[in-house]
Amino acid sequence: MKRTSRSMSIRLPRRLSLKVASLARSRRLSQSEIVREAVEAFTVDASASVAELARDLLGSVELDGPADLSSNPRRLVGYGE
Repeated sequence: MKRTSRSMSIRLPRRLSLKVASLARSRRLSQSEIVREAVEAFTVDASASVAELARDLLGSVELDGPADLSSNPRRLVGYGE
């Protein structure tokens, strides 16, 4: 990551610091990258839709069944009766 952004120093309780270190080792990332990912996940826009939050996953899963279930009037016949 380029150092074009502001830097910040933080102090973590020992327990949390050990967790970050362990996670960094297991994922083969720096501790800074682990903290950046955590802050990014924590600050995600709450007004974003599920589709926006999962846009990298959309289309990656094949589902059985018709793709037009909610928009095809033929499939809605008798629904709610």
